[in-house]
Amino acid sequence: MPKSYPLVTSIVLCYKKFDHLYDAINSILNQDYPRIELIISDDASGNFPEENVRNYIQKNKKNNIVNTKIIINRQNLGTVRNLNGALKAGSGEYFVGLPGDDVFYDNTVMRRVVERFVETGNEILCCRRLRCSEEGLLPLRLMPNNAYLPIIKMINSPKKQYRAFALGRYYEMASGSTTYFSRKHFERWGYFDESYILWEDGPFFAQYTRSGNIIPTAYDIIAIRYREGGISNSKPNPLMLKDYSRFINVECYQHKDKFNKLDRRYLSFLFERSTKFKGYSKSKQIWILIKYFDVVIHKLGYKYFGLFISFYESNIRSFNEVKGEKNGLQ
Repeated sequence: MPKSYPLVTSIVLCYKKFDHLYDAINSILNQDYPRIELIISDDASGNFPEENVRNYIQKNKKNNIVNTKIIINRQNLGTVRNLNGALKAGSGEYFVGLPGDDVFYDNTVMRRVVERFVETGNEILCCRRLRCSEEGLLPLRLMPNNAYLPIIKMINSPKKQYRAFALGRYYEMASGSTTYFSRKHFERWGYFDESYILWEDGPFFAQYTRSGNIIPTAYDIIAIRYREGGISNSKPNPLMLKDYSRFINVECYQHKDKFNKLDRRYLSFLFERSTKFKGYSKSKQIWILIKYFDVVIHKLGYKYFGLFISFYESNIRSFNEVKGEKNGLQ
């Protein structure tokens, strides 16, 4: 660790749901890193408990919280613009954010992330997360799970990473909830694409890798306890579906010349499904599924492989925990 500690900005975004906000704030306040700027940005919820939050931070913060900012947008901007506004308001050398209903894995996360930035000189860093139950944060499985790690290891170039994100076969390689940035990254690259409303990480990963950059990972750092059913895992709403359609068209389909014949066929299916499929008659929908039968089977195979791995790892974790408890009683 350097003798002079660079300032870290930790951003928490809010919109209407505050059930676990204080848990998130607590996990930032409890970090052992010595210089933290805390920014909470509410996207015009209308009922954000500003006074209670300020009082809570003031009462519970330690000397390592060197600055606190609470931003309340006058009108709803959407996740992407809300995040960009908070990033621009930050003064840190590094940005280690936290979803508003998750918590850091332990009190060393911020320090370990900064140490890795300093050691490697990377401008971004993707860490691991532990998926937990919505109630009680009971551990379910690691993301990416252990079975995916050998596959991810082979996705080792910008071209391969771009293909993985474009086709949706990235094996939990990266998530915005555990991707951290240096100030140099934003100075060089810019902020998140505001042509999207709610989805910042998927378009960024595709754009970044398509431009010839590789996404560095640090899976030895489990960064957060990721709450199942939380903000970063909620069901897509119509605006998110609109973002997804734009993603398929702008980030993928318009660059189909970068893909092989089979992948182009897969992209054609994704494009048609995301932009036109709902407007088709039932008979035409069935015809499209028959036309792309091989693609549908491949897509379902990837989906159910992931579900099988998730189920397997969750049960292995449960078995090991029970076994550990029994051994502890002997």
